[in-house]
Amino acid sequence: MPRTLAGRSHPGLLRFLLLAVTCLAALAFVAESQASAAALTPGDVVIYRVGTGGSLGSSAVPVFFDEYDSSGTLVESIALPTTTSSPNHRLTASGSGSSEGLLTLSANGQYLIGTGYDAALGTSKVAETANPGVARTLARVSASGEVNTTTALTDVSNENNARGATSNDGNEFWWSGAGKKTSGGVHYATLGATTSTLMSTTEENARAVAIFNGQLYASADPTKEGNTISTVGSGLPTTATTTTNLPFATAPNEPYAFTMVTLGLGSAPDTMYVADNGAGAIVKYGLLSGKWVKQGSVAVTAVTGVTADERLLRRRRRALQDHRLERRRRHADRFCHADRHRALRRGLPWRRLHAWHDVRLGRWHPATTGADDHA
Repeated sequence: MPRTLAGRSHPGLLRFLLLAVTCLAALAFVAESQASAAALTPGDVVIYRVGTGGSLGSSAVPVFFDEYDSSGTLVESIALPTTTSSPNHRLTASGSGSSEGLLTLSANGQYLIGTGYDAALGTSKVAETANPGVARTLARVSASGEVNTTTALTDVSNENNARGATSNDGNEFWWSGAGKKTSGGVHYATLGATTSTLMSTTEENARAVAIFNGQLYASADPTKEGNTISTVGSGLPTTATTTTNLPFATAPNEPYAFTMVTLGLGSAPDTMYVADNGAGAIVKYGLLSGKWVKQGSVAVTAVTGVTADERLLRRRRRALQDHRLERRRRHADRFCHADRHRALRRGLPWRRLHAWHDVRLGRWHPATTGADDHA
Protein backbone atom coordinates (compact mmCIF):
# COMPACT_ATOMS: atom_id res chain seq x y z
CA MET A 1 0.00 0.00 0.00
CA PRO A 2 1.52 3.37 -0.96
CA ARG A 3 2.04 5.92 1.76
CA THR A 4 -0.33 8.85 1.34
CA LEU A 5 -1.13 12.01 3.28
CA ALA A 6 -4.69 12.71 4.28
CA GLY A 7 -6.72 14.73 6.76
CA ARG A 8 -5.69 18.16 8.06
CA SER A 9 -2.44 19.91 8.77
CA HIS A 10 -1.26 23.32 9.97
CA PRO A 11 -0.70 26.52 7.91
CA GLY A 12 0.09 25.97 4.27
CA LEU A 13 -1.16 22.36 4.09
CA LEU A 14 -4.52 22.60 5.72
CA ARG A 15 -6.41 19.85 3.97
CA PHE A 16 -4.58 16.86 2.58
CA LEU A 17 -6.81 15.15 0.03
CA LEU A 18 -4.62 13.27 -2.31
CA LEU A 19 -4.48 12.11 -5.86
CA ALA A 20 -1.82 10.16 -7.71
CA VAL A 21 -1.21 11.90 -11.04
CA THR A 22 -0.91 8.91 -13.39
CA CYS A 23 -1.40 8.15 -17.06
CA LEU A 24 -1.61 11.81 -18.05
CA ALA A 25 -1.08 12.07 -21.78
CA ALA A 26 -2.71 13.20 -25.04
CA LEU A 27 -4.76 15.86 -23.30
CA ALA A 28 -7.52 17.93 -24.86
CA PHE A 29 -6.78 21.55 -25.79
CA VAL A 30 -8.11 24.19 -23.40
CA ALA A 31 -8.87 27.78 -24.47
CA GLU A 32 -6.11 30.35 -24.01
CA SER A 33 -8.39 32.55 -21.90
CA GLN A 34 -8.26 29.99 -19.14
CA ALA A 35 -5.65 30.03 -16.40
CA SER A 36 -2.54 27.94 -16.97
CA ALA A 37 0.30 26.55 -14.85
CA ALA A 38 3.21 24.22 -15.52
CA ALA A 39 2.47 20.70 -16.70
CA LEU A 40 1.91 18.02 -14.06
CA THR A 41 4.24 15.03 -13.86
CA PRO A 42 2.91 11.45 -14.00
CA GLY A 43 3.56 9.63 -10.73
CA ASP A 44 3.48 12.79 -8.59
CA VAL A 45 0.86 13.51 -5.93
CA VAL A 46 -1.48 16.52 -5.94
CA ILE A 47 -2.99 17.96 -2.76
CA TYR A 48 -6.06 20.17 -2.40
CA ARG A 49 -4.81 22.95 -0.09
CA VAL A 50 -7.01 25.53 1.63
CA GLY A 51 -5.66 28.95 2.67
CA THR A 52 -2.24 30.56 2.67
CA GLY A 53 -1.31 30.10 6.32
CA GLY A 54 -2.53 31.45 9.62
CA SER A 55 -5.81 30.73 11.35
CA LEU A 56 -8.86 29.61 9.42
CA GLY A 57 -12.56 29.97 10.04
CA SER A 58 -15.77 29.37 8.14
CA SER A 59 -15.18 32.22 5.67
CA ALA A 60 -14.18 31.66 2.04
CA VAL A 61 -10.45 31.25 1.44
CA PRO A 62 -8.34 30.52 -1.67
CA VAL A 63 -7.70 26.99 -2.96
CA PHE A 64 -4.47 25.58 -4.39
CA PHE A 65 -3.61 22.29 -6.05
CA ASP A 66 -0.10 21.51 -4.76
CA GLU A 67 2.00 18.99 -6.68
CA TYR A 68 4.63 16.94 -4.84
CA ASP A 69 7.13 14.47 -6.26
CA SER A 70 7.77 11.02 -4.80
CA SER A 71 10.38 12.41 -2.39
CA GLY A 72 7.85 14.83 -0.86
CA THR A 73 9.34 17.93 -2.51
CA LEU A 74 6.90 20.63 -3.62
CA VAL A 75 6.97 20.92 -7.41
CA GLU A 76 4.37 23.65 -7.98
CA SER A 77 1.17 25.22 -6.65
CA ILE A 78 -1.75 25.79 -9.00
CA ALA A 79 -3.92 28.65 -7.72
CA LEU A 80 -7.60 28.41 -8.56
CA PRO A 81 -9.36 31.65 -9.55
CA THR A 82 -10.54 33.94 -6.75
CA THR A 83 -12.06 36.48 -9.16
CA THR A 84 -14.37 35.99 -12.11
CA SER A 85 -12.71 36.09 -15.52
CA SER A 86 -15.18 34.94 -18.13
CA PRO A 87 -15.73 32.15 -18.90
CA ASN A 88 -14.10 31.02 -15.64
CA HIS A 89 -15.84 31.38 -12.28
CA ARG A 90 -14.32 31.82 -8.84
CA LEU A 91 -13.52 28.77 -6.76
CA THR A 92 -13.00 29.27 -3.05
CA ALA A 93 -13.50 26.95 -0.09
CA SER A 94 -14.59 27.04 3.53
CA GLY A 95 -11.65 27.27 5.89
CA SER A 96 -13.34 24.93 8.33
CA GLY A 97 -15.17 22.51 6.01
CA SER A 98 -13.55 19.20 6.98
CA SER A 99 -15.63 17.19 4.48
CA GLU A 100 -14.74 19.35 1.47
CA GLY A 101 -11.95 19.16 -1.10
CA LEU A 102 -12.31 15.49 -2.11
CA LEU A 103 -10.03 15.66 -5.13
CA THR A 104 -10.24 12.99 -7.85
CA LEU A 105 -8.55 11.99 -11.08
CA SER A 106 -10.77 11.57 -14.14
CA ALA A 107 -11.28 7.99 -15.29
CA ASN A 108 -9.28 8.64 -18.47
CA GLY A 109 -6.34 9.90 -16.36
CA GLN A 110 -6.27 13.36 -17.98
CA TYR A 111 -7.84 15.74 -15.47
CA LEU A 112 -7.87 16.64 -11.79
CA ILE A 113 -11.40 17.38 -10.59
CA GLY A 114 -12.20 19.55 -7.53
CA THR A 115 -15.08 21.63 -6.18
CA GLY A 116 -15.72 24.84 -4.25
CA TYR A 117 -17.85 27.98 -4.17
CA ASP A 118 -18.34 30.83 -6.63
CA ALA A 119 -17.87 33.25 -3.75
CA ALA A 120 -15.60 36.18 -3.01
CA LEU A 121 -12.74 35.74 -0.57
CA GLY A 122 -13.91 36.42 2.96
CA THR A 123 -17.56 35.48 2.32
CA SER A 124 -18.89 34.66 5.80
CA LYS A 125 -20.00 31.07 6.48
CA VAL A 126 -19.62 30.26 2.82
CA ALA A 127 -20.81 26.65 3.21
CA GLU A 128 -24.14 27.93 4.52
CA THR A 129 -24.79 30.29 1.61
CA ALA A 130 -27.93 29.77 -0.43
CA ASN A 131 -27.77 28.27 -3.89
CA PRO A 132 -29.00 29.73 -6.19
CA GLY A 133 -27.26 32.85 -5.07
CA VAL A 134 -23.78 31.46 -4.53
CA ALA A 135 -23.20 28.79 -7.15
CA ARG A 136 -21.00 25.77 -6.47
CA THR A 137 -18.00 25.68 -8.82
CA LEU A 138 -16.33 22.66 -10.38
CA ALA A 139 -12.66 22.83 -11.37
CA ARG A 140 -11.04 20.79 -14.14
CA VAL A 141 -7.24 20.99 -14.27
CA SER A 142 -5.53 19.29 -17.20
CA ALA A 143 -2.16 17.54 -17.21
CA SER A 144 -0.70 20.60 -18.91
CA GLY A 145 -1.78 22.69 -15.90
CA GLU A 146 -4.65 24.52 -17.58
CA VAL A 147 -7.52 25.44 -15.26
CA ASN A 148 -11.17 25.35 -16.31
CA THR A 149 -13.81 26.60 -13.85
CA THR A 150 -16.57 27.26 -16.38
CA THR A 151 -18.96 24.88 -14.59
CA ALA A 152 -20.87 26.65 -11.79
CA LEU A 153 -24.00 24.79 -10.65
CA THR A 154 -26.95 26.62 -9.13
CA ASP A 155 -28.89 23.57 -7.91
CA VAL A 156 -26.41 21.64 -5.75
CA SER A 157 -25.29 21.85 -2.10
CA ASN A 158 -27.81 24.52 -1.11
CA GLU A 159 -26.79 25.86 2.32
CA ASN A 160 -24.32 23.02 2.74
CA ASN A 161 -20.91 21.64 1.76
CA ALA A 162 -19.57 21.26 -1.77
CA ARG A 163 -17.54 18.09 -1.27
CA GLY A 164 -16.23 16.60 -4.47
CA ALA A 165 -16.76 15.49 -8.04
CA THR A 166 -15.42 13.06 -10.59
CA SER A 167 -15.41 12.70 -14.37
CA ASN A 168 -14.94 10.08 -17.02
CA ASP A 169 -13.45 12.33 -19.72
CA GLY A 170 -13.39 15.94 -18.49
CA ASN A 171 -16.67 16.76 -20.21
CA GLU A 172 -19.14 14.85 -18.03
CA PHE A 173 -19.16 15.16 -14.25
CA TRP A 174 -20.75 13.60 -11.18
CA TRP A 175 -20.98 15.90 -8.16
CA SER A 176 -21.19 14.92 -4.49
CA GLY A 177 -22.29 16.95 -1.51
CA ALA A 178 -24.91 17.72 1.10
CA GLY A 179 -27.75 20.21 0.73
CA LYS A 180 -31.36 21.06 1.40
CA LYS A 181 -34.07 19.04 -0.30
CA THR A 182 -32.82 17.67 -3.62
CA SER A 183 -29.64 19.77 -3.81
CA GLY A 184 -27.59 17.16 -1.94
CA GLY A 185 -26.40 13.73 -3.04
CA VAL A 186 -24.88 12.77 -6.40
CA HIS A 187 -25.68 14.98 -9.41
CA TYR A 188 -24.76 14.71 -13.08
CA ALA A 189 -23.67 17.75 -15.14
CA THR A 190 -21.70 18.61 -18.25
CA LEU A 191 -18.82 21.02 -18.78
CA GLY A 192 -19.97 24.65 -18.60
CA ALA A 193 -23.42 23.76 -17.22
CA THR A 194 -25.33 25.76 -14.61
CA THR A 195 -27.84 23.04 -13.63
CA SER A 196 -27.61 19.31 -12.98
CA THR A 197 -29.58 16.07 -12.66
CA LEU A 198 -30.05 14.34 -9.29
CA MET A 199 -29.08 10.68 -9.50
CA SER A 200 -30.99 9.28 -6.51
CA THR A 201 -33.67 10.72 -4.23
CA THR A 202 -32.89 8.10 -1.58
CA GLU A 203 -29.30 9.22 -1.08
CA GLU A 204 -29.07 12.99 -0.72
CA ASN A 205 -25.97 13.37 1.46
CA ALA A 206 -23.01 12.02 -0.50
CA ARG A 207 -19.36 12.35 0.40
CA ALA A 208 -16.92 11.15 -2.25
CA VAL A 209 -17.61 9.97 -5.79
CA ALA A 210 -15.25 8.03 -8.05
CA ILE A 211 -15.21 5.94 -11.23
CA PHE A 212 -13.47 2.58 -11.45
CA ASN A 213 -13.67 0.13 -14.35
CA GLY A 214 -16.51 2.12 -15.92
CA GLN A 215 -18.70 2.12 -12.80
CA LEU A 216 -19.72 5.12 -10.67
CA TYR A 217 -19.37 4.76 -6.88
CA ALA A 218 -20.22 7.05 -3.96
CA SER A 219 -19.56 7.09 -0.23
CA ALA A 220 -21.95 8.39 2.41
CA ASP A 221 -22.47 8.73 6.15
CA PRO A 222 -24.10 5.42 7.16
CA THR A 223 -25.80 7.06 10.14
CA LYS A 224 -27.68 9.39 7.75
CA GLU A 225 -28.07 7.45 4.53
CA GLY A 226 -27.76 3.82 5.52
CA ASN A 227 -25.08 3.34 2.85
CA THR A 228 -21.32 3.27 3.26
CA ILE A 229 -19.87 2.86 -0.25
CA SER A 230 -22.30 2.05 -3.02
CA THR A 231 -22.65 1.72 -6.76
CA VAL A 232 -24.69 4.49 -8.37
CA GLY A 233 -26.80 2.93 -11.06
CA SER A 234 -25.14 0.77 -13.69
CA GLY A 235 -22.04 2.12 -15.38
CA LEU A 236 -22.11 5.92 -15.65
CA PRO A 237 -25.74 7.04 -15.26
CA THR A 238 -26.94 10.40 -16.55
CA THR A 239 -30.56 10.13 -15.38
CA ALA A 240 -32.22 9.25 -12.08
CA THR A 241 -31.26 5.81 -10.83
CA THR A 242 -30.76 3.79 -7.63
CA THR A 243 -27.80 3.12 -5.34
CA THR A 244 -26.72 -0.29 -4.08
CA ASN A 245 -24.48 -0.72 -1.06
CA LEU A 246 -21.34 -2.78 -1.62
CA PRO A 247 -21.27 -6.13 0.22
CA PHE A 248 -18.84 -5.64 3.12
CA ALA A 249 -18.00 -8.35 5.64
CA THR A 250 -17.24 -5.48 8.04
CA ALA A 251 -18.36 -2.11 6.69
CA PRO A 252 -16.35 1.11 7.14
CA ASN A 253 -17.43 3.30 10.06
CA GLU A 254 -17.27 6.73 8.39
CA PRO A 255 -16.01 6.43 4.81
CA TYR A 256 -14.86 9.46 2.86
CA ALA A 257 -12.53 9.09 -0.14
CA PHE A 258 -11.79 5.61 -1.45
CA THR A 259 -9.81 4.08 -4.28
CA MET A 260 -10.02 0.73 -6.05
CA VAL A 261 -7.31 -1.17 -7.92
CA THR A 262 -6.99 -4.50 -9.70
CA LEU A 263 -4.05 -6.53 -8.41
CA GLY A 264 -5.26 -10.01 -9.36
CA LEU A 265 -5.71 -11.68 -12.73
CA GLY A 266 -9.20 -10.33 -13.46
CA SER A 267 -10.26 -7.04 -15.03
CA ALA A 268 -12.53 -5.80 -12.22
CA PRO A 269 -11.26 -4.10 -9.03
CA ASP A 270 -10.32 -6.59 -6.32
CA THR A 271 -8.62 -4.31 -3.78
CA MET A 272 -9.95 -1.15 -2.13
CA TYR A 273 -8.46 1.46 0.20
CA VAL A 274 -10.89 3.53 2.27
CA ALA A 275 -10.29 6.72 4.23
CA ASP A 276 -12.33 5.71 7.29
CA ASN A 277 -12.65 8.84 9.41
CA GLY A 278 -14.56 6.98 12.14
CA ALA A 279 -11.81 4.39 12.52
CA GLY A 280 -9.07 6.99 12.20
CA ALA A 281 -7.36 4.84 9.59
CA ILE A 282 -6.84 4.03 5.94
CA VAL A 283 -8.35 0.56 5.66
CA LYS A 284 -7.52 -2.03 3.02
CA TYR A 285 -10.23 -4.37 1.73
CA GLY A 286 -9.96 -7.37 -0.57
CA LEU A 287 -12.77 -8.89 -2.60
CA LEU A 288 -13.14 -12.50 -1.45
CA SER A 289 -16.04 -14.75 -2.45
CA GLY A 290 -18.15 -11.75 -3.44
CA LYS A 291 -17.57 -9.74 -0.23
CA TRP A 292 -15.21 -6.93 0.64
CA VAL A 293 -13.14 -8.21 3.55
CA LYS A 294 -10.90 -6.07 5.75
CA GLN A 295 -7.23 -6.98 5.28
CA GLY A 296 -5.37 -4.39 7.34
CA SER A 297 -5.16 -0.69 8.16
CA VAL A 298 -2.80 2.21 8.83
CA ALA A 299 -3.73 4.72 11.52
CA VAL A 300 -4.26 8.27 10.21
CA THR A 301 -6.05 10.73 12.49
CA ALA A 302 -9.02 12.61 10.99
CA VAL A 303 -8.40 11.02 7.59
CA THR A 304 -10.64 11.99 4.67
CA GLY A 305 -8.44 11.41 1.60
CA VAL A 306 -6.57 8.50 0.07
CA THR A 307 -5.04 7.53 -3.25
CA ALA A 308 -3.22 4.60 -4.83
CA ASP A 309 -1.01 4.15 -7.90
CA GLU A 310 -2.08 0.80 -9.36
CA ARG A 311 1.01 0.46 -11.52
CA LEU A 312 3.30 0.95 -8.53
CA LEU A 313 1.29 -1.51 -6.46
CA ARG A 314 1.50 -4.10 -9.23
CA ARG A 315 5.27 -3.65 -9.55
CA ARG A 316 5.76 -4.04 -5.80
CA ARG A 317 3.51 -7.08 -5.69
CA ARG A 318 5.39 -8.73 -8.55
CA ALA A 319 8.70 -7.95 -6.86
CA LEU A 320 7.46 -9.56 -3.64
CA GLN A 321 6.19 -12.61 -5.52
CA ASP A 322 9.50 -12.95 -7.37
CA HIS A 323 11.38 -12.69 -4.08
CA ARG A 324 9.26 -15.41 -2.50
CA LEU A 325 9.62 -17.64 -5.56
CA GLU A 326 13.39 -17.22 -5.50
CA ARG A 327 13.48 -18.22 -1.84
CA ARG A 328 11.44 -21.32 -2.64
CA ARG A 329 13.70 -22.16 -5.57
CA ARG A 330 16.82 -21.92 -3.43
CA HIS A 331 15.18 -24.02 -0.73
CA ALA A 332 14.22 -26.66 -3.31
CA ASP A 333 17.70 -26.60 -4.84
CA ARG A 334 19.13 -27.61 -1.52
CA PHE A 335 16.81 -30.62 -1.53
CA CYS A 336 17.76 -31.36 -5.14
CA HIS A 337 21.45 -31.51 -4.29
CA ALA A 338 20.74 -33.79 -1.35
CA ASP A 339 18.51 -36.05 -3.48
CA ARG A 340 21.09 -36.22 -6.25
CA HIS A 341 23.69 -37.32 -3.74
CA ARG A 342 21.34 -40.03 -2.44
CA ALA A 343 20.46 -41.09 -6.01
CA LEU A 344 24.09 -41.46 -6.96
CA ARG A 345 24.71 -43.53 -3.87
CA ARG A 346 21.72 -45.80 -4.62
CA GLY A 347 22.21 -46.04 -8.37
CA LEU A 348 18.85 -44.38 -9.17
CA PRO A 349 18.08 -42.07 -12.15
CA TRP A 350 18.55 -38.46 -11.08
CA ARG A 351 15.87 -37.19 -13.49
CA ARG A 352 12.98 -38.67 -11.49
CA LEU A 353 14.06 -37.08 -8.22
CA HIS A 354 14.81 -33.78 -9.93
CA ALA A 355 11.29 -33.70 -11.40
CA TRP A 356 9.78 -34.26 -7.96
CA HIS A 357 11.35 -31.01 -6.77
CA ASP A 358 9.97 -29.11 -9.72
CA VAL A 359 6.54 -30.26 -8.58
CA ARG A 360 7.23 -28.78 -5.15
CA LEU A 361 7.62 -25.43 -6.91
CA GLY A 362 4.33 -25.88 -8.73
CA ARG A 363 6.00 -26.65 -12.07
CA TRP A 364 6.61 -29.91 -13.97
CA HIS A 365 9.71 -29.70 -16.10
CA PRO A 366 11.41 -33.12 -16.52
CA ALA A 367 15.14 -32.54 -16.37
CA THR A 368 17.40 -33.08 -19.33
CA THR A 369 20.70 -32.21 -17.70
CA GLY A 370 21.84 -35.15 -15.67
CA ALA A 371 18.97 -37.33 -16.94
CA ASP A 372 21.26 -40.31 -17.46
CA ASP A 373 23.42 -39.57 -14.49
CA HIS A 374 23.90 -42.90 -12.65
CA ALA A 375 26.14 -44.07 -9.89
